[in-house]
Amino acid sequence: GDDHQISAGEAEALFQVNDACHQASSNWPVFFVESIVDFLISNSQPNGYISESQAQWLTTHIAQSGVVKGETELETLVKLMEMASAVPDRLELFAMNQVKNAVLEGSGPTRKGSVLEPGKIGTAEIELLRRILSACASQDSAAISRFEAEMVCDINDAIPTENKSATWTDFFVKVVANYLMAVRGFQPISREQASHREAWLNEE
Repeated sequence: GDDHQISAGEAEALFQVNDACHQASSNWPVFFVESIVDFLISNSQPNGYISESQAQWLTTHIAQSGVVKGETELETLVKLMEMASAVPDRLELFAMNQVKNAVLEGSGPTRKGSVLEPGKIGTAEIELLRRILSACASQDSAAISRFEAEMVCDINDAIPTENKSATWTDFFVKVVANYLMAVRGFQPISREQASHREAWLNEE
C-alpha cells in the first residue's frame, strides 16, 4: 500500500517468508531486521516503549524452546533493544540467556562461520553481550544493574580458567567494576509515565 507502514499482517507474512527461506541474498537479513524493528517501534504506545505483549509476540516468532532460531532473528532482537526507548526486563533476560546457553551448551546462533564449544566464549559472544548491555544501559542511566552483573558472573563461572581470553577478562572486569562503582543518577521515566505525558501533550 501507500501508507509507508508495516501492518500486523505484513509482519506475520515477513516471518513466514523468513522461516520458509533456507537460502537468501545478503540483502534479506538487513531488510527483515529493519522491517520488524520498525513495525514494533512504530506500533508501541508511547512510541519507542516496547510492551510486554510485543515482547511476547517477538520471542514467540524468533525462538523455539527458548532458543533463537538463527542469526537474522537474533540480530532482530538485539537491534530492537538498541533502537527502542525501553524494553521489558524479560526481553533483556531472554537475550542474555542466548549467550549463556551458547557458553553452557555450545549451541545457538551467536556465531557465524565457526563451531561453538561448551565452556568457551568467543569475540562474537562478547560483542553480543556488549551490545545488549550498552542498549539497556542507554535506557537506564548507563549503569550496570545487579541482575546484569550476576548474569555475566554466571557466564564467567561456566568458562574454565584456561578458556578465559584476555578480551573476556577485560570485559568481565569492566562490567563488575561498573556495577560496584557506578552511582545511579538520572532514571528514565516509566512506560506508564511516558504514556501519561504523551496523552497530556495531545490534549487541546
